[in-house]
Parts: sequence; C-alpha cells; structure tokens
Amino acid sequence: MKLTRKRGRRSRLLLKIALQEQQIAEMRLYIEEMKKLMHERMRGMNCSDN
Repeated sequence: MKLTRKRGRRSRLLLKIALQEQQIAEMRLYIEEMKKLMHERMRGMNCSDN
C-alpha cells in the first residue's frame, strides 16, 4: 500500500515539474519574440543611422 502511494505522489510531482518546465519554456519563447520585436522597432527608429 505504501509503495503505490509513494509512486502516485512521485508521478504527481513529476507531472508538476513537467508542467512548470513547459511554462518556463513558453515564457522563454515569449521573451525571445518580444526581444525580436523590440529589435525591429529600434531598427525602425534608427533608420537615419544607416
């Protein structure tokens, strides 16, 4: 009984960690996209430099 209980808790923990990692990955992608957008905006503003 104790073993199955432990295993269930562990799988739940692993699922939680996997979800957190997925969220972190999504946030990183979002941040990268924002950086790209900011770069394009900055380039657009500094067109006179070229």
